[in-house]
Amino acid sequence: MEKALFSPPLSKQRVEFVVRHINELHVTTLVISPPNSLVHLWKILFFIAKMHFQVDFGCGSGSLLDSLLEHPTTLEKLVGVDISRKGLTRAAKSLHQKLSKKSTTQTNVPTDVLYDRSITDYDSRLYGFDIGTCLEVTDLTSWTFSIVFLFGFS
Repeated sequence: MEKALFSPPLSKQRVEFVVRHINELHVTTLVISPPNSLVHLWKILFFIAKMHFQVDFGCGSGSLLDSLLEHPTTLEKLVGVDISRKGLTRAAKSLHQKLSKKSTTQTNVPTDVLYDRSITDYDSRLYGFDIGTCLEVTDLTSWTFSIVFLFGFS
């Protein structure tokens, strides 16, 4: 097995970057969606509107959601979106364990929701969020789709 080129791993650096920026922006709602890949510069994307609600596209097994529950944030709602039921099942188990261990005084996130969806399908439940994140979503999509996806929410 080859030695990792980055320490900490890039996946951990991405999550830490997102958590830091969410806290700086005082966001209250987050939606997280499926992990995919295209242009590495676009791995973490923010769609900023009112700074009160967020959506993250590409949640996979919920690593960003888990990290957000471990840190104090202004988030009031976490939403994860992924096309992989296996990933969503892992995310649901992990989030349930974390939320059941924390009391409501330890976390200000009263709601977490996971949607089994593709980001290419219209879903009105994903509109109205102030910030959206995509960890690696654009790496597996075409340039055309990435541009339409990115600017379709602005």
